[in-house]
Amino acid sequence: SAAGAAAGFPRVCHACGGGLCTAHGGVGPYLAATMLHDLEEVLRDSDSKPDSVASVTARRLTLGANPPLVDSIAILQDGARAGGGRGGGGLGSAAVSPTKLRLTGALVADDFAFELVLRMSKLRHAVLPTLTIKVSHLAVAFTLDLAITAAPTLPFVQAVRLAFPESPEIDLRVSPLGGVDLSSIPGVRSWLQAELKGAMLDYVEPGHIIVNVTSLYGGTCDASPAAAAAAPAAESFTLVPAEEADAAAEGAEGSESGGGGFARG
Repeated sequence: SAAGAAAGFPRVCHACGGGLCTAHGGVGPYLAATMLHDLEEVLRDSDSKPDSVASVTARRLTLGANPPLVDSIAILQDGARAGGGRGGGGLGSAAVSPTKLRLTGALVADDFAFELVLRMSKLRHAVLPTLTIKVSHLAVAFTLDLAITAAPTLPFVQAVRLAFPESPEIDLRVSPLGGVDLSSIPGVRSWLQAELKGAMLDYVEPGHIIVNVTSLYGGTCDASPAAAAAAPAAESFTLVPAEEADAAAEGAEGSESGGGGFARG
């Protein structure tokens, strides 16, 4: 649109599924918003929440600017293509099976920040009605499996499936804002550390994330950054926690055996 061009955004954005391009800050803001929502839900519904905490509100999350460092890449399966067998047919050929890679590496995000507000129980902490917590200095040592499905046209990748084959090693720092001593509120620090680390375990196999690269590449880019952040292209990302993946697998097995299983509309 003319308004989009005037604002400095390209009319056609080859990395954008509705505001996910570099003009809008890239994929990072979308992932941060998704993580913010999911982590708030995990903490709010936690069965192990201390009695001193009445409610949880997630306020801000930034992923930081540091990319992960990859130590090694191994090919687990060389994807077969139509018209050329394994690896044949070139970039323009259709994929028959995905290429599977295994990456090992680490992410050290000193500028990672997650802020949340805890509303404390009035019976136990009447003098301290709310407590603002900051989670920072995220460090993750990981092994990550990627399954890359090729496409016959640009961007030559249709989708990427990501999953941890084993639990990543996670370290993070939990500290209060405002000079409050967390040791005066037993259980809060250990609860937050356990729940935040547990949230990442949702994406250990069979849990996974699917990135629809074709959707990201082919979208148009006429929205402002604010509008894009408010309505990101959710169809470009599919997050499937391990519990949902297990349920889907059980449903598929039940359908094949004639046992009913799960149905989706």
